[in-house]
Amino acid sequence: MLGPRVGLLEDDPRVRARFEQAIACMPGWRLAFSVGSIAEAAQVLRNGIPDVLLVDLGLPDGSGLDVIRYASSTSAACQILVISVFGDDDKIFQSIAAGAAGYLLKGVTEDELVAHLHDLHAGGSPMSPKIARRVLSEFRGSMARDNPPLAAVRRDPLDPDLTGKEQEILGALALGHSYGEVAQMLGISLNTVRHHVKSIYGKLFVHSRYEAVRVASQRGLIDRVGSG
Repeated sequence: MLGPRVGLLEDDPRVRARFEQAIACMPGWRLAFSVGSIAEAAQVLRNGIPDVLLVDLGLPDGSGLDVIRYASSTSAACQILVISVFGDDDKIFQSIAAGAAGYLLKGVTEDELVAHLHDLHAGGSPMSPKIARRVLSEFRGSMARDNPPLAAVRRDPLDPDLTGKEQEILGALALGHSYGEVAQMLGISLNTVRHHVKSIYGKLFVHSRYEAVRVASQRGLIDRVGSG
């Protein structure tokens, strides 16, 4: 069975070669294209949007944000993952607003990239731990400005009854860990992690890791998640 088609936009030939090799080792996954500039990306994307798109932001002829906006507006099914040296708030939130589902800092290994790609394709939102911290910090600030006091939110009868294990797993996912890493950290199987994640999504009425973290923050659960 054929797997996802992957597009790669990265201007550093050495990094691009490493990512190409990682994708080549993923059974069923296919590299649709590998380019190093906005102009090249624009040309190949006219022929079709891949299932998964890896995008660097700092490119010689422009910003990868333009490619993210084009791909996400052309195909809602395209899952976009940023891999960049930039870790500042502006780049992170501009990428998410443009349509990126995940954000990794460069330095990720080939094995880590493979795990993150599987996570992305399964509906997750892979993020480097430092990026996840910034996203959580922004949510906390936003909720503090726009919502009732935390104690009042926690007394809400609609507060979902997450088990201790579900809180541990959600906390680890919020920090950017993959399902496999969570399983190893907690000493449980990958299938058990997936079972708990499905339960978390059901209780929070969400369909992705990003939504789960957002809803947990909005309902005042984020402190409990952060503390495990």
